[in-house]
Amino acid sequence: MNSASNMVLTFFALFWTGTVLLVDGFLAVPALWQVQAEKFPTTAGVIRSSRVIAGSDSDGDPKLSFALTYSYQVDEQNYTGTRYRYLDIATPDDGAAARVAASLQVGREVLVHYHPRRPSDAILQTGLEGGDLLVFTFLAPFNLAALAFCVAAWTSGRRSNLVSPFNRIRILPARQPPRIRFAVSPWVAALVAAIVLCLLGLFAVVLFFGDYHPTFTTMAIVWTIIVAGSISAGWLHHWRASSGRYDLVIDAARGWLELPAIRGRKSARRIPFDDLVSLEVDTIATRDADGDTSMVYVPTLHFTGSEPGLEQLAKLHRVEDARELARWVRTQVRLPLHPSWAQAIDYPPPLPSRRG
Repeated sequence: MNSASNMVLTFFALFWTGTVLLVDGFLAVPALWQVQAEKFPTTAGVIRSSRVIAGSDSDGDPKLSFALTYSYQVDEQNYTGTRYRYLDIATPDDGAAARVAASLQVGREVLVHYHPRRPSDAILQTGLEGGDLLVFTFLAPFNLAALAFCVAAWTSGRRSNLVSPFNRIRILPARQPPRIRFAVSPWVAALVAAIVLCLLGLFAVVLFFGDYHPTFTTMAIVWTIIVAGSISAGWLHHWRASSGRYDLVIDAARGWLELPAIRGRKSARRIPFDDLVSLEVDTIATRDADGDTSMVYVPTLHFTGSEPGLEQLAKLHRVEDARELARWVRTQVRLPLHPSWAQAIDYPPPLPSRRG
């Protein structure tokens, strides 16, 4: 990735993260107060007014809300409160406002939770409820995406993208036999699974059950599934990667190279060293949706034998990364280096080969 692309990615990551954190702060502060209010002192209060107010949302659609006032006394001083909760999240469920207003009839005695140092700051309902967790579930994919963008921007400026957790390539020269692992980090697999499970949880609660105010137990079950599923996805991916499922293995002692069952290959393919002809880095021009052209560099292995052909090892956006990958494979299988790839790499020497 070139410097211009790095700058664009960094700017987008900062913009996205800043926007998400702003929304998080708008909701997190009252959410913390909702939890803290459970420890507030309490006193008896009386509902003085409670009514449903007809209005409209930002799109002009009809929307119902409710307003109330209640009186209470602290240290023989009278106060009037108007707040039901600190965290007041509007949803398309108009029935919620009517239900709350109906439960708070004029003259009803209620328990008022007031701030110990500011008695005029009071609410009637404390703690978090299922609807709050539903909103946090909606925001979670945006926060996870912000984390991914920040990590991608951070790693894109490094010397080699081969070390990026979002890249599918890791050279493992110390393993026996030496190999290249085409697999993302387990953290990335867990992150993707978390995003997918959050979206599925939202659809299940809102679309299938039509409930914008689920119970706390329902959302606790949803979040248990999200967390357990994400951890399981990361562990499963780690187990598959550790088992060598995504590895290109170079066994110089036996004289063969094995390509993993990825990039369109339905099964692993083993190629003897004697059938290898060359390993070149092809340059492919690609166009995005805006018509901008970018280059992709593809180390491509050419070989003969009973089924001659070519196989692409990877697609990289930096020619240095593509050449580093190709150069390491060449040294392992004893193919001659390309004249323009004279820069040495500090890797352990390859194992003895059967190539005469």
